[in-house]
Amino acid sequence: MKKPLHFISFLGILVLLFTLKSCGVANPFFPNVKKEYDDVKKSTRSIFTATYIPSESWSQVLLFDKTFLVVIDSMKQRYVSVSNLIRFTKDAETMTQECYLVTDSIVFPLSIGTMEQELVKGATTEETKIERIDSTHVKEITRINENFYNQVKMRYSLNDEMCEAILKSQKVKFRYYYGTNMLTINIRDIKLMRLKSLLDPNVVTEKVKPSKYLW
Repeated sequence: MKKPLHFISFLGILVLLFTLKSCGVANPFFPNVKKEYDDVKKSTRSIFTATYIPSESWSQVLLFDKTFLVVIDSMKQRYVSVSNLIRFTKDAETMTQECYLVTDSIVFPLSIGTMEQELVKGATTEETKIERIDSTHVKEITRINENFYNQVKMRYSLNDEMCEAILKSQKVKFRYYYGTNMLTINIRDIKLMRLKSLLDPNVVTEKVKPSKYLW
């Protein structure tokens, strides 16, 4: 019995992606858990950073990067923290400190440790290709467009109960609020698998050299 063509194509794409990943080409599609050893503090650091798209159909969010950090100190004590870098349109409402971790069966209120909000100026350039007398071409900046966006940096911790709930859950999300709007970040598929590998104490306690990758 012949396999459907679309199934064969899907397998081919998977093989290609994993081949590229092994060569370090497809890393943007396969975010990694990075592990490094801090020889000054004698601690092991495990880091997972990925970019997420809010689940709300209409959002003023331009960028949402989330970084999970697990530190095992010299006394084998474990600390888990989460850092968010969020960029909103300049007319977005102010980010509040109310946020939650939502697992399969439990909703955990999160306590914000630090939060910084500021209006940031960015710039984009427009270029024109100019032909020289010798027929070579050079790019010349013809216009600089300035733009502004609101940037929020926030950090909070996850306790053992929260980490255990994430490890047991099939669905994990974080809920935030800016003004009257909700902002929901769902962690699923590859990113959820990476997060679980980060939070699994059987994985993160291993000592490794700087810039060592799990995957």
